[in-house]
Amino acid sequence: MYNEDILDSINKQFKKRIALCALLYIAILGLLVYSAIIRKEWLSYVFAILLLFTIIFTLGIFISPVYSYKKFLLNMLYGKNHTMQGLFKGFIDSPAKREGVIFIPYYINIGDVNEEEDDRLLYYDANLELPDWKEGDMLSITSHDRSTLKWEYIS
Repeated sequence: MYNEDILDSINKQFKKRIALCALLYIAILGLLVYSAIIRKEWLSYVFAILLLFTIIFTLGIFISPVYSYKKFLLNMLYGKNHTMQGLFKGFIDSPAKREGVIFIPYYINIGDVNEEEDDRLLYYDANLELPDWKEGDMLSITSHDRSTLKWEYIS
């Protein structure tokens, strides 16, 4: 599901977004300096506030999601993972956001189907196409911190 190519793509996207934001910040900073040079105090306040809001907005909306996904991919590719086998019980309708990444939660049962204690809540990356699992399918799931790294059917 995940490989170095995806990580490279996210890294390029992250660097591109950083560069675009830096250009925007430099442009507003240039206007701020110009307003200070021409001694228009009210204009300096406007550009300073605009710069502050632009930084907060772009970091929160434009850069943070890509950075979170980049961290997620690094953990998935190079972090500790484990494999479990179980019976697929179904996806949960509402997506979940964990550490800035959106997931589709699902349950697998690793023991007695009638025991809720044996159910395990796992997460499937919402950026990927959902597999066509059916209730009752036996799966082998490799995960990192409850996030699905790879899966396969068990005969």
